[in-house]
Amino acid sequence: MTTHRAGWRALAVTAVLGLAVSALLNASRPVQLRIDGENVVSDVAPVTEGHEVFVPLRAVADALGADTRFDPKSGQIEVIRGDEQLNLRMGARGAALDGAKMTLQKAPFRVRGRIMIGLHAISRAFSVKTHYDARTARIDVDTPGVIEGSLQDSSENNTP
Repeated sequence: MTTHRAGWRALAVTAVLGLAVSALLNASRPVQLRIDGENVVSDVAPVTEGHEVFVPLRAVADALGADTRFDPKSGQIEVIRGDEQLNLRMGARGAALDGAKMTLQKAPFRVRGRIMIGLHAISRAFSVKTHYDARTARIDVDTPGVIEGSLQDSSENNTP
């Protein structure tokens, strides 16, 4: 009988350890970033902090066709996309979008040399739709009309 009990205990401990390792692996997988349906690769993955998601600014700006300038001495950051201009400063929550003042939920910060900015600020600054799905660990940034337009164009080419 003692062998039987030891077998159940070993099974229970193994099951609990398996669930714990599985949960840790699921929580530690990197967040995938997609812009207009395309995967964006960066040497620094997006970061989640509470209910806020932060993305590497240059990687997102480049994927959206914006130019980014950074002055390391002053900490000033300028992102220009078409007629839109976002001005930020490292460590400061105050920003300006096309000259109009705005307040960020959290100031830009660095992760391994990359400037991180809140996903909400990206949405406001570049008039894009953003969505973070914690279950699948995926961020989608969509420029209105880009995905729909490309699908419509491809379906028009296939009309008999």
